[in-house]
Amino acid sequence: MVGFRLKIVTTIIVFLFLFPSSAFAKPDPIQLSLVNVSKKGGNKGYKTVYRYLKKNGSIKLRSQKSVIKIAKKLGIKKSNLGSSKWRNKNKKKMAKLVQMSKVEALILLDIYKGGKKIQLASIGPDGGTVDNNVKKIKRGRISKSKARAMLKTSFKAIVPEVLASRKGGADEDEDADEDSEDTNADEDEDEDTDSDADADADSEDKDDDGDADSEEEEEDSDEGSSDYPYLAEGYKINIGAVLGKREFTLETTTGDDFTLKHESPYIGGGARLDAVFVNMGSTAIGATLFGGFAPFTTLFKDPNTEDVFEFSSRYSQLGLDLNFLIGFSKELTIILSAGAEATSITIDPNQFYTGSRYIGGRGGLGVGYNVGPILLKANLIVVAIFNTNTADGAFGEADGLGIGFAPNLGLSFNLTDEISAGLNYDFRLLPATLTKGPVIENANSESTDIIHNGFISIGYSL
Repeated sequence: MVGFRLKIVTTIIVFLFLFPSSAFAKPDPIQLSLVNVSKKGGNKGYKTVYRYLKKNGSIKLRSQKSVIKIAKKLGIKKSNLGSSKWRNKNKKKMAKLVQMSKVEALILLDIYKGGKKIQLASIGPDGGTVDNNVKKIKRGRISKSKARAMLKTSFKAIVPEVLASRKGGADEDEDADEDSEDTNADEDEDEDTDSDADADADSEDKDDDGDADSEEEEEDSDEGSSDYPYLAEGYKINIGAVLGKREFTLETTTGDDFTLKHESPYIGGGARLDAVFVNMGSTAIGATLFGGFAPFTTLFKDPNTEDVFEFSSRYSQLGLDLNFLIGFSKELTIILSAGAEATSITIDPNQFYTGSRYIGGRGGLGVGYNVGPILLKANLIVVAIFNTNTADGAFGEADGLGIGFAPNLGLSFNLTDEISAGLNYDFRLLPATLTKGPVIENANSESTDIIHNGFISIGYSL
């Protein structure tokens, strides 16, 4: 009969938690504290969960500051609170923390793995971990609906423990007194556990829910995405329109004078994929894959007859960068990159000029700066051109390695956590020194290709 009544009361408490405005009579609110135990960051997720709890009339929420202060007095470190292994070994200390904090339960919030996972560990009145709830999130943020669902699970575990503790309060007080007498002994016994080395080792045992990857995930939890948003693991794809212009000049340097100038505006499409594979705290490793294609029409005027000829043409580009990212602050990130690219402007066969193609390696230095939802990015790229083909070899082979430049600027604005709008400008200068060819005998030439690309895009973060 007692068990049946206990189930009824538990159901009512959970119902009141989900519907705090209910007109039904409620028992005394649960004394609770939400504590952020993330190694670094976690503030955004903490605020979302805290605000949700604060609105609930079935809970009396106490500040985490007092809990952390008392934990320090008891010799409990923040890394200890985030380690399920340490908590399980030191249940008496955890019970003492709950008692001295004047709460009936604790919810320990941990955001880790570069802001990609959140864990709510529920601690009962006896100091035991009664529930571990882990979910995937993005950029250290948790939605209201996910926070509500996770808290619902947490309270299904917490409420019965609190009710049982209230029923057997006298026994709990006796245990608490016993723990108080043994506090110093417990501290001596756990001296090795409290060392920095063991705390770090214990923190690897993150999840009690059987997650096979828990140890690896905790090792990756050095930084929350709120500390280094640009370094958070994940993928972002941008798709949009390319608006560009190509300016090409070729002049002979020996033999008969010859000059070729070609300008063509174009509109097409492009895509860019930015990825961060490995987050190592204040540094990360990622890649950028980019490309674009635009059809356009080339007009040539015969200098002798003044006749105008029209030819179908195509602009295309494909490139890949490997990136090493260094976070200096929440706002500032430095990017070191190295990769390869291919750029092609082709024109249908004609008696004048059929385009140019370039293949080269690239490397450079960039900077990213976050201002709220806005990300500013600038890169200075050097392009080493090792293969140039002009007019299908009509002007001979390229002589030596051409050194070009490809600086770019970018601006993106986060519309939501997943969706963003972007505007990029990419400048590319590609020079070449060409040997004599079958069209112009006994004449070397030099060419300069200048490409202006604007990229208006919509981005989606995965």
